[in-house]
Amino acid sequence: MAHNDSTLSVNKSEENTMQSRSVVEQLAEAQKEINDLKMKLMWMERNYE
Repeated sequence: MAHNDSTLSVNKSEENTMQSRSVVEQLAEAQKEINDLKMKLMWMERNYE
């Protein structure tokens, strides 16, 4: 049984690492979208000046 327990903990650890990486990737993608929208707003504001 000890082998199964260690396998489960390794799987959980790998799963947590993948979830963390996924969150970091999602945040990076969101930041790119935010920056893109900021640039679009700047261009729109310039058109009104």
